[in-house]
Amino acid sequence: QIIVVKPGDIIPMDGKVVYGNSLVDESSITGEPLPKNKYNDDSVYAGTINGNGYLEVEVLKKAKDNTLSKIAELTYKATDKKISSQKFIEKFAKFYTPIVIGTAILLVIIPVVILKNPFNYWFNQALTLLIISCPCALVISTPVTVFSALGNATKNGVLIKGGKFLEEMGKIKAIAFDKTKTLTLGEPEISDIVTFNGFKNEDVLACAAGLEIFSEHPIAKSLIDKAKELGIDTHKFYDLNL
Repeated sequence: QIIVVKPGDIIPMDGKVVYGNSLVDESSITGEPLPKNKYNDDSVYAGTINGNGYLEVEVLKKAKDNTLSKIAELTYKATDKKISSQKFIEKFAKFYTPIVIGTAILLVIIPVVILKNPFNYWFNQALTLLIISCPCALVISTPVTVFSALGNATKNGVLIKGGKFLEEMGKIKAIAFDKTKTLTLGEPEISDIVTFNGFKNEDVLACAAGLEIFSEHPIAKSLIDKAKELGIDTHKFYDLNL
């Protein structure tokens, strides 16, 4: 099956390009900030965003087998894996709950039946004990916290494969990033302009931004943004031959 992906559309299925070329934003899948050029026979993935080109894509996988579905499946499976603290609380609750209920019953029987005290007063005391000692908050707190953390991480592009790994992160003392000692936001920007042969920085930037004015590439956008930031009018090109 061939699907048409227009500029700006989200690619709905995994497949390969059979016609056209475009820049595709794959940051939701790979984490790489810069889009990739896609040509004939190149693979594309569900959930990625087409840039300014027209693509025809041959579908190679069913919806349940595509990359995006697998990531979603991993996220759901991650919430099913119980961490050690959650297992401990559940074991603790098995003993804690019967003890609380038994104590509440004894709190009514002993004063009322044995000591002949008023029923209403001690019944209210037993209910108060049950409400205060209710283990619901204790048992629910850990899984809800883990689920919220995993869900929030996924929304921000971080896939954690289970609560166990989330718990282990609390023991981390150092992190090594494979990013040439630099962490970025994935948004290129112009830091310096170096010119030669007597050309001025403003003129070079005006020319470069003018050439890129109709491009959707992130580097092109950084040139245009820098020109706007410095208040430089971009040069207009009417006839360009390469």
